[in-house]
Amino acid sequence: MNAMSDSDKTRVRNVLLPEIIVVNGNRYRKSTGDVFHGEDQTSSKDEIASSFPSAIIATANDNESKSSSENLAHVDKIVVPAQFMGKLIGHKGEFKRRLEADTETKISIPSRKDASEVVTIRGKELRAVESCRTRIELLIVNVMQSARPTHFLSIPLLSREFEQSLVHFRERSLELEQHGLSDELFTEFESFHLTLGTLKLYAKSQIRQAIEVLQMCKTVLHELLQESKDREIVVRGVEYMNDDPEAVDVLYAKVESTSLERATDIIVAAFREAGLLEKEFERDHVKLHATLINSKRQRAEISVNQRPNRHRNSFAASKILKTFKNYEFGRVQFDQLHLSKMAARRMNEYYASEAIVRF
Repeated sequence: MNAMSDSDKTRVRNVLLPEIIVVNGNRYRKSTGDVFHGEDQTSSKDEIASSFPSAIIATANDNESKSSSENLAHVDKIVVPAQFMGKLIGHKGEFKRRLEADTETKISIPSRKDASEVVTIRGKELRAVESCRTRIELLIVNVMQSARPTHFLSIPLLSREFEQSLVHFRERSLELEQHGLSDELFTEFESFHLTLGTLKLYAKSQIRQAIEVLQMCKTVLHELLQESKDREIVVRGVEYMNDDPEAVDVLYAKVESTSLERATDIIVAAFREAGLLEKEFERDHVKLHATLINSKRQRAEISVNQRPNRHRNSFAASKILKTFKNYEFGRVQFDQLHLSKMAARRMNEYYASEAIVRF
């Protein structure tokens, strides 16, 4: 696929340059567009401020964080995901005490009852406060690198046509008697989707920011689709993600849609620029796919004294690849985008979503 056009790059900038409003001398981003929220969203001043990424908290609260108060204490605030607070505190508070001693600061951590993720740093010297903040940011980065994704951007593929195709695909593939293939590895129709990217949204502020970026994409995507006059997504043919067709981990359906490819580049670029989505495998463009079979779904039989085997057991797929090389699974209109929660799905239902935009 060709590189992103200048017009599409402008669309990405428009997504990331929303209107700025000023409240009591502080600058905040103004949300635009309609969006369905999976949970109720509040909009108090404190929550608006905490919706900024941690690196921008000091800017949003500039009057407090960069000036001296009557007791000459410099103050800064940083968002720390609730799941990471334990790392900041350490065993019996050891890490927190050592960090305070090293930087000559006082760190205030919210109680669990407060349900807050804002950590306050105070110190006599501004450079001490900044040093403490940097150490906390490095801690968050290190923990985040090994953390699993919590959300993903998805397009549901839930038409009657796809349901019938998946049933046929499952039945015919099992008839081919490929080594290592079992019924439990197949994607259930209710969860069939395209994945545009995975995200690690551990802080509430990150979730709110992701919802903002998503809803800001809405107008841009509407204009793009009006311009292309082509919303159809065609799912046809199969591919696998490793080198040996006799030892496959993931088998997926291929996607055909020029407008969707352009839209995906805009969406992904917007989330990357916002610091919410990492670039995978150094690819310039997202490889759109819909997973059909995944060896991770295999349920191993484990005895009482045996530890779970985390090794993936691959399956053979050469006959499936030949049989379904040009098989059309179905077509759907590209008219919605979900910010879905990872592994949050009830039986016979699609993934729960933080937000959905329709265009």
